[in-house]
Amino acid sequence: MKAASFSADGRFIVAASDDKFVRVWDAATGEAVTPLLPHEDHILAAFVTAAPQLVTLNVPCVVRVWNLAPSDGPDQDLADYARLLAGGSFKPADSPPSADAGELAALLRSVRFRQPRLFASAPDRLREWHRRQIREPRTLGQVRAGVFHLERLAQFAPEDTAIADQLQGYRAALIPARDPGTPPQLLDLTRAYTHSFDLLQRRDLAELPRGRQKLDGIEYDLRGMVQLDHRAEWADYAGPFHPVAVVVVGQRCRALRFLQATEGEPRLEGSTVARWIIHYADGSTCEWPVIYGDHVRDWWWWVHEEPLEAKQATVVWRGKSPIWDPAGAGGVRLFQSTWPNPHPDLEITRLEYRIGETALKPLVVAITAE
Repeated sequence: MKAASFSADGRFIVAASDDKFVRVWDAATGEAVTPLLPHEDHILAAFVTAAPQLVTLNVPCVVRVWNLAPSDGPDQDLADYARLLAGGSFKPADSPPSADAGELAALLRSVRFRQPRLFASAPDRLREWHRRQIREPRTLGQVRAGVFHLERLAQFAPEDTAIADQLQGYRAALIPARDPGTPPQLLDLTRAYTHSFDLLQRRDLAELPRGRQKLDGIEYDLRGMVQLDHRAEWADYAGPFHPVAVVVVGQRCRALRFLQATEGEPRLEGSTVARWIIHYADGSTCEWPVIYGDHVRDWWWWVHEEPLEAKQATVVWRGKSPIWDPAGAGGVRLFQSTWPNPHPDLEITRLEYRIGETALKPLVVAITAE
């Protein structure tokens, strides 16, 4: 418990906790008036007004308001509404087990018909909700979500140039469409991408050419990046993180060329940073471990700490970030590694990209079949 206080009229007790929850109790009975109300960041203030309304303020200056006035609806309607908000997990002791998706959909239709006012939202509240959902994007999923909410805000205020400019920026961070003339040998990673090049905060790959490009004589489809990570970023404790990615192949080949690297530490020679699991049409699989120092190194070359090249891979592209140039760094690099297919007569259906046993974040930019 972080802090607790009475409302001005003494009817309610409101408390905030260090784990970012707020709750209100009836001071006379001790019964909870609200469930635990989660907040994204640390709570700076929480109080009950004379309305009565609960008002909270959390970092970074986000204000929320809840209506605490008692409802005159039937108890069953309110119980069904609470169960709906809890995803079916809330239920009285004598009720049936938790609802599945179909039952929840039916419950939604029933409660909305009986209590339409519970689902009514004023335009200003909708706008505020859309604004709260927009965060600084770190992955493509957050970019897509931001585009969705900004498009809705633009409908509310088409004359707002700030919203229009922000929406344009988010759309620019999306993956560009694949050239329809791209041959299937240049594998399509669209559904696996976690980052676009313009989404990278340090602009690490700003100088990498886009689209169909040849590097060291091998053509690649360069539009985005797949990066695996065990952990959540510091700004989002529950994710997003991507320990596995899947790439559809659907063809035979003699070899696969990977354009890849790693990010982070520890940079241990001989450690397994990722594993490629190759799935064949007959149900068999083959595993190719990606070894640090053999197939990849950090995409930033630290000149005085390790060699430029890897033992079984070739640096086929080097560039610089336009906004970050740390001391001791020789720029950015990408490694071309070749996996010879032991079963060239069998169709490869898909590839699984799995993170290894270290804290390194492996990444792949493109794959080409030969």
